[in-house]
Amino acid sequence: GMQNVVSYTIAVQNPADNKYSTNPETSARKLLESGAVIGGGEYFEAHNGQAVLKAFINLLRKMQAVDSVFSSSTLPVSVNVRGTFLNQVYMGQFRPDANAKPRWPGNLKQYQIALDVNGNPILADKNKKAVEDKDNGFLLSDVTSFWTTPSTYWAFDPMGNPASSSDAPDGSTVEKGGVAQRMRAQYATAASQSSRNLYTCTGSCSSGTALSSNLFATTNTSITAGLLGAAGTERDDLINWVRGADNRNNEDGNNNPGDVRARIHGDLVHSRPAVVNYNRSPGDRDIVVYYGTNSGVFHAVKGGQDNSDGLEKWGFIFPEHFAGLRRLRENSPEVSTANPKPAFADGPVTVYQLDANSDGKILVANGDKVYLYVGMRRGGRFIYAFDVTDPDTPKYLWKVDNTMTGFSELGQSWSALRPAKIKAVANDPVVIFGGGYDPENEDALPAGANTKGRGIFVVNGRTGTLVKHLLPSGMGSVPADLTVLDRNGDGNSDRIYAADTKGGIWRIDIDDADPDNWSAYKLASIAGSGANERKFLNKPDVVFGSGYDAVLVGSGDREKPFDTSVQNRFYMIKDTNVGLAGGLLCATGDQGRTCTEADLTDVTSAPPEDGVLPADSKG
Repeated sequence: GMQNVVSYTIAVQNPADNKYSTNPETSARKLLESGAVIGGGEYFEAHNGQAVLKAFINLLRKMQAVDSVFSSSTLPVSVNVRGTFLNQVYMGQFRPDANAKPRWPGNLKQYQIALDVNGNPILADKNKKAVEDKDNGFLLSDVTSFWTTPSTYWAFDPMGNPASSSDAPDGSTVEKGGVAQRMRAQYATAASQSSRNLYTCTGSCSSGTALSSNLFATTNTSITAGLLGAAGTERDDLINWVRGADNRNNEDGNNNPGDVRARIHGDLVHSRPAVVNYNRSPGDRDIVVYYGTNSGVFHAVKGGQDNSDGLEKWGFIFPEHFAGLRRLRENSPEVSTANPKPAFADGPVTVYQLDANSDGKILVANGDKVYLYVGMRRGGRFIYAFDVTDPDTPKYLWKVDNTMTGFSELGQSWSALRPAKIKAVANDPVVIFGGGYDPENEDALPAGANTKGRGIFVVNGRTGTLVKHLLPSGMGSVPADLTVLDRNGDGNSDRIYAADTKGGIWRIDIDDADPDNWSAYKLASIAGSGANERKFLNKPDVVFGSGYDAVLVGSGDREKPFDTSVQNRFYMIKDTNVGLAGGLLCATGDQGRTCTEADLTDVTSAPPEDGVLPADSKG
């Protein structure tokens, strides 16, 4: 089909040049300008080196501002209840701002799995049309996600290919269709915005308190102008703006500050939606999707595939994020090294489910439980837990942050909180997670010594009480998800595998009922300096075997994806202590020693012919 080359041009000339205003020079600049206009790009003039640099940065930002899917897709899996999934794929979306503004549009859309003409599974829209644009790597322009309906809403700013005022088809246009369209209809007027279920937690929130007792609204006097960084009457305007009012930038061009903002839904970048099928009624529509965005709102949205689904049930504003909301409304200052992109509820979301009577339904009356655990990623050094057993009456459960006793090492909460049952806690679930990310030291190049995020936390999943902070000597920060295993199949987790930012691969045995008897072993240490400064930001995978368990993990810095100075590799470490009592056994057979890079067999260019990997390996 049509393949376009978009052209950007920069005219570099000092106005002090005595030829600057001559006809040939003026014509040359006009030629460059017309080339950019006709080429679909943009024209810049630069009078000195600093201006050239600024022009390059600006045009690169504009090239970067394309509709993107970065968050993982999610299926509604009910691990504890039904053990099956429904054909509903929830996909987070965002688009960077073309002018480096801090507020980015985002959306949550739903697709399904269908079969192509050859019987192969494909991602499809509501009409079972394939959605993947195989040439450009995103979504085709003529597909329509679930919940998306025709409209004339975008008459003030037609978008898409071809440009259209309708939400359908939404195609690859982030803010069209999906939950964003639902929210614009749901909160279209000041009256409907005032009834929005938007909650927060000011003052002292006690466990079991209904979130509805603490509204994020102008009537909540605990939300002071000082907490919001607002002045005078700006407090009420800012609160109403967060609730949906178009009272700052006139986004839809009609000069009505009471109607809804065109881009009310913020960017969903790293937060992976958690989907719960409550199954209280037949029809596969008793589904709720929980996820965070960088609009400052953590959302609970009605799942399902009917046109009446996709509506927001409630939202939550974390009080730790109050001070960042004003920057979103002002959409300034621009994103830069000095003023990074603001992050809010941008971290992992995990769920603990208990079906007490195994009837396949989640009902409060039956003693069933659904607990929600929310990390922040770069949004902060804290974690929240909610009781959403009744998704229409959510309750505050607990919070931990780095100021609390036992949690001073907690870094930015990147690692997903893995629910588990262990012998050390008899009647409650626990959540197990890495200590987090240490931005001050890990963002640097080369990285510095970690001062936070080190170790592994085990916390009571119902109360938030610290069970154990595991901090073996030499462990770095642990932002990666953990692999938590029930190796002997008795229903209790007994082993943790972790990887840190200093190139360490760890095994922790937690089968003993006394946490003081838990043991940690550093299976491998494969980092060094320079090209060998490897770090792990992704979790290890483990494959059980009869003679060994294979621990597989790839190194790499997700925060510097274009850096090529480090030689990253994919590793397999054989853990030959397959029982519940661990120990160190390197490839050489030396008991009690941690493997290093020199101990591993490189199979990059010479994989074994019989498919059996020798000893520990790298590639």
